[in-house]
Parts: sequence; structure tokens; C-alpha cells
Amino acid sequence: MDANYTAMLRLYETLVLEDVDMDRQYAALAIAKKKNKQKTEGAKLFLQTAEDPEVRTEYQRIGQLRKSSATNQASGKLEPSKTDILVRVLQEHAERGLTLDEIMELLEPYGLNVDRNVVCTMLNRLKTKRRLVGKEGKRYFLTELGKSMKLDNTRSE
Repeated sequence: MDANYTAMLRLYETLVLEDVDMDRQYAALAIAKKKNKQKTEGAKLFLQTAEDPEVRTEYQRIGQLRKSSATNQASGKLEPSKTDILVRVLQEHAERGLTLDEIMELLEPYGLNVDRNVVCTMLNRLKTKRRLVGKEGKRYFLTELGKSMKLDNTRSE
């Protein structure tokens, strides 16, 4: 047999064996993830019955961490999302609230090339769906849930 064919057969076998090994690893991860999901659902059911406002706030904060992480993993990004950066800006500068113009200025150093309408949409979603932002007049501020949200600092900016 020709040496090139022999070498290619070895390479092919190695790659197939690696695929088989990865398939086993994926199967093991799927089982572990399923068990973890069952435990998570049990913990969620228990925590949803809590009447303590602090427990509810922490429960919502942890849920937001999952949503933020899932969004970034789905998009394949390692850096913070635009929403993460917006929340960070509000956490750092919005003690008295910020107008949309002030927010746009504070976003510039992050290198985000976002339209004013996009920022408005993000703020409205943070206000209505996630309840992280409130609005009084023309000023946006963080709710208690938004203030307590911990952003992942391990991601690069």
C-alpha cells in the first residue's frame, strides 16, 4: 500500500476515535445536565413559595444571571453583551438617575456603536420584562433588583 494512503488511514482512524470519545463525553454531560436540571427545578419550586422579599430578589437576580449567560453562550460571545454594559453603566453612574443623552455619552468609551433607538428599546425591555430599570420623568435608574445584579467581571471589555 502507498505510504500516503497508509498515513491518511491512520489519520482517519485517529479522527474517528476522537469523535467516538467526544460522543461519549457529550452523553456523560447530557446525563449530568439532566440531573442538574432536575435539582434546579426542585430548588426553583421551593424558592418560588418564599414570602420573604429578600429571597425573591435573590431568586430573580440568580435567574437573570442564567438568562445573561445563556444569551452570551448562544451567540458565542466571550465579552459582555450590550445589555450587560448598559446595566454596568447604570450601576456605576445612576445614583440620581440618568437621561438618555447621559447614557449615550457613558456608553461611548465601551466602543458600542449602538443607535439611540436601540438603547431606548434595551432600557424599555430592562424596565418591563426584567424589572431591572425604572424611569421617573426622563431619568432612568436601577431598581433594587438591578442594583443587586452581579455582572460577570471575568469577561473582557
